[in-house]
Amino acid sequence: MIIMQMTELFINHIVLLHKSLMTVSFDIIKEKIILGGAMSVTVQDCLRLPSFHSARVIAGKNGLGRIVSSVSVIEIPAKSVEAISVFNPNELLVTSFYSIKDDPTRQCEEMRNLYDAGGVALVLFYVGDVIPQVSDELLQTADVMNIPLILIEDEAEYSVSYSDVIKDVMGAVFYDQASTDSFSDTVENRLKQIPYNKRSMETLLNVIAETYNCNLVLYNKNGLYFTSIYKPSFGQFGPEFFFNAFADGSTDHFCKSIMLQDKSFYLYRKEFPHAGNTWLTLYASSNENSISEHKLDEICACTNFFSTLWGYTLDMQNYNTVITLILKSSRVIGEKFLEASGVPFSKLSTILVVESEKDNLTDILRQIEGILKESERFYVKDIIDDRLVILSSIMVSQKDDGIIATEIEKCINEYEGALFFLESSKNLTSMRKIYSDFCANSAAMSKIFIHRKFRDMYDVIFSQEITNLAINRGNRNDQIKSIIEALKDDSNNLMETLAVYLIDCDSQLSTTAATLFLHRNTVTYRLNKIKQITNTDFTLMPATYDFYLAAALWRLNENS
Repeated sequence: MIIMQMTELFINHIVLLHKSLMTVSFDIIKEKIILGGAMSVTVQDCLRLPSFHSARVIAGKNGLGRIVSSVSVIEIPAKSVEAISVFNPNELLVTSFYSIKDDPTRQCEEMRNLYDAGGVALVLFYVGDVIPQVSDELLQTADVMNIPLILIEDEAEYSVSYSDVIKDVMGAVFYDQASTDSFSDTVENRLKQIPYNKRSMETLLNVIAETYNCNLVLYNKNGLYFTSIYKPSFGQFGPEFFFNAFADGSTDHFCKSIMLQDKSFYLYRKEFPHAGNTWLTLYASSNENSISEHKLDEICACTNFFSTLWGYTLDMQNYNTVITLILKSSRVIGEKFLEASGVPFSKLSTILVVESEKDNLTDILRQIEGILKESERFYVKDIIDDRLVILSSIMVSQKDDGIIATEIEKCINEYEGALFFLESSKNLTSMRKIYSDFCANSAAMSKIFIHRKFRDMYDVIFSQEITNLAINRGNRNDQIKSIIEALKDDSNNLMETLAVYLIDCDSQLSTTAATLFLHRNTVTYRLNKIKQITNTDFTLMPATYDFYLAAALWRLNENS
């Protein structure tokens, strides 16, 4: 019976009640206007809306200041970050976890996917009827990622529905947008919250398009273009439609009105200079004549500023652009650029990342370029997110390329930097995923592999595993933590020795002693003491793996 009731409720609640949008109390928004405070609706503001009267924030309270620009329902679990990319940045999601109600691990994965997609909060319905209870793992995940987890607690059975939340939140957002004078400030506030690995041209245009209720197409003279996905997608015309509409060559009039399928649409066109001595053309479409030339100038200014800030020169003559387009844009855009620039993907199958002091990156780049040019290797390079990123075809596993990699590693060691080889990606999608995973786990790697300056994809995967282990609870987590608790002392000598021995020195006694500046006998004594305390010979598999995990988890927690 309960299943039938819930099914009916889901069908009814997912329907958006647009006619009721303006019935919401907008006191909080009006208050901001009167007080002259910063605009944009935050998660904290949403908690003061009528449909949230029974809401309780149970985790992720540090994220209450995040800006909300839209709201969606998610009941089908996403298989990957790519699958959830249909959601907009700054989106609040409503769910009951119906399809994964008995799987806390999958629920945590959804929370992480939400974070990767730029989502800001999760509103959880029907706890007790759908999911039995909120797991400790989910609470911890929300806290770690600063994603507010909001529980709707009804005094009366199902008195608050999905549609109530959607109606109230979107009503507040629409009212805020209509009352905001500074378009640039609104966009800036939203874009500041976008994770680094999601800062793409598509994301930028989507944020601007949603803020101004229009569809956008950004085009350069070489045929490279980006499009926004605005919901609802009225007048979502492709580039060719805009080109034909303004084919008369007139640039005096930035706006044109057309009739299409008995509907009136307005088209806009604006050219503006961009970084790298490149001119771009911005096209926009709207179903109402509300975009003035001044406001269109603001859109162009925001596009220019943030695309430059995020590393998009959009200059087809500049090979550096290809890195940003491949790693932070869609597969289609990356392939289009490669085709237009004549760069074969086979020459860019390996990602080399260098982390060092910002002031050192230029000098490091100069030395690496000398090595690559001398070896006659094709490459493109750029500095992204304060990292030096080089794409080439170097394969460390091959003898000749291994020599090149060794020379590069020596160069990095001079500057006390860290070098990452993320190699053998098969296509653009794979390369983008590898780099995204690297960015997501870079901080964890630096905490776990503190003495290792040369890292690869296996280190990325392992760091993700340790991060998940730290978040999730269960028998496996308890087993690993029991090793740490058994070996803890005031000085942490045993755990530190174990970590250096297993993680940094590949179980080599002499190397461990040298790294710790200890006598070999001292290290031997400590390792034997670890065996005695745990009653385990951790030098033998499979026990070694558990102790390796324990050492990595200890380092992650100690350095957090």
